[in-house]
Amino acid sequence: MTETIKLTYPIKIDGTETHELSMRVPLLNDLLAVKKNDNKSELEIEMLLISNLCKVAPDSIRAMPFRDYRKLEKALAKLMDDENPLD
Repeated sequence: MTETIKLTYPIKIDGTETHELSMRVPLLNDLLAVKKNDNKSELEIEMLLISNLCKVAPDSIRAMPFRDYRKLEKALAKLMDDENPLD
């Protein structure tokens, strides 16, 4: 399952302007992989997880407006919510 996130401000990925990102459901392995970064803040770990799930380089996520990053956070929360499963 995936969630499509429409961006308020397009970002460039590999030189191409992108207006939306797709995020897949996180696997336990994804969480374990990013948790290995003990020296990183919780925000950085979350950003790395989002980057991986959207198949986008971390630098692209770092460069996006915070407003759009919040949309990605909300999509991640929705994909991880077991009380409100996706169809």
